[in-house]
Order: sequence, then C-alpha cells, then structure tokens
Amino acid sequence: MNAYSRTPESNPFAGKIICGTCNQAFTRRGWKTRDVYRKVWQCQERYRAKGVQGCTNRHADETILEKVFMMAWNTLIENRDEIRARWETHAEFGNTLEQYRAVQFEDITENAKHITDFEIDFMLKALDHITVSESGKLVVTFMDGTKMELGGE
Repeated sequence: MNAYSRTPESNPFAGKIICGTCNQAFTRRGWKTRDVYRKVWQCQERYRAKGVQGCTNRHADETILEKVFMMAWNTLIENRDEIRARWETHAEFGNTLEQYRAVQFEDITENAKHITDFEIDFMLKALDHITVSESGKLVVTFMDGTKMELGGE
C-alpha cells in the first residue's frame, strides 16, 4: 500500500476522481517543488510502466478539486427549485436506487446553504465523482445524478 491511506479522513477523494480520457480512477500523489508540497491527483494509467507515459490526461490539484466541489454545490443550491422536479419524478418512478437518492438529496438540500469551507463528511454524502478531462473541464456528479460542468477551454 502506498503512503496515503484509503480512509476518507486522510484521502477524501479516493475512488471519486475519474479520468475523462480513459475512464480510470485517479490516484493521489505527493509532489514537492522547491519548498512547496502539493497533493495532486493523476490518472493511474499515466505512468503504469516506469518511464513510459500512458494516458495523456492532466493532473488535478486537491485544493482545486475541493473548490470545484464547493462551487458545484453552491450552484446546485441556487438551482434547487429547478432540480426538485427531477428528484420528485425519480422518487416516484425511478428504480430503487434513484428513488432512495432522490429522497435523500431532497432532504440534504432542504435547508442547505452555500458552503465556503470544505468538509469531508459532507462531500462524502453528496459527491458521486468528479470527471477530469484533458481540456481542463471538470464535471461534478452528485449522488442524485445531477452534473455540474466547470472549467475547461
């Protein structure tokens, strides 16, 4: 096992960052440049074989992923009334998982406010995954299936 634990407290995005190029999960890496230590996420296929570049997708800084999640959540809250109709349809006519997630998400967002600080426990309840594309576009997919697109060219 690598130096990073798979526990959510120390590695919150494990299994939640997906490559938009090859559809593989990103893994967390520690990068040190000069005196700055950064936590970045990189496609696990990028350097599968030592010294040989595989997937060409870019890396993503963990701080950027945190900010993107918060921005997407705040956008979701601003558009809650528009999304509510889909939740109600899924709650009534969706499969069992869609029904559960629609009801759960409607409850989570009922009195929700904008967030300014990243909270791991909350992110784990709300986020399904974030897809990172080579263009820099990030697509945040929430547990209910709602997608928010941020960044890119």
